[in-house]
Amino acid sequence: MSDTRYYYSDANNKPVGPVTLQQLRQLLRDGVINEDTNVIAERSNNWVRFADVAGGPPTNSGAAEADFNCGAVLFGLLMVVGQFFTLPLNLLKQAGATLSAWGTSKVLPTAQSDLPVLTFLAVVTRPAVHMIFTGIAFVGVCIASFAVPGGAGKVGYFVLGMIAIYFANFAIGYVFDCLSVIIGIANSVRNVERRK
Repeated sequence: MSDTRYYYSDANNKPVGPVTLQQLRQLLRDGVINEDTNVIAERSNNWVRFADVAGGPPTNSGAAEADFNCGAVLFGLLMVVGQFFTLPLNLLKQAGATLSAWGTSKVLPTAQSDLPVLTFLAVVTRPAVHMIFTGIAFVGVCIASFAVPGGAGKVGYFVLGMIAIYFANFAIGYVFDCLSVIIGIANSVRNVERRK
């Protein structure tokens, strides 16, 4: 298939070519064509978008090396670190929004599942576990930090407790994501069995 040659449509909608797929990718990098440019393989009757023929964005290791920017790398690293610290908060916000949506619609996801018990355990209980765990753990940290002698000790204990709650929510989310994947696989297997 690598020896297939193509024609591409120029700005005047006239076919140009034939060229190889590698040459088309070079034309894309040069800005002569774009991903929406129509192309047609030799001995074919169907014009398609270049993106459909290329099967994704073309690789260009030279361009990747030329585009290396230390400032952008540092900013990207800071974004990753920031996301790591904000992810548990986002999980709690999402849990609250999910519970609110279910309360408004008065319907749980178990109604659409082939495996309602597993769906209840992995999908429905997730936001409730996040919210209940966080509430109970927060009260526990407040009580425990109040019992610690000394002002600085109270603050330090409270901060460490909040960090532990924060990352425990991250771990809870990971466990529930794994359960959701298992349920998705189980639902798919049941659908395949039904079709037989």
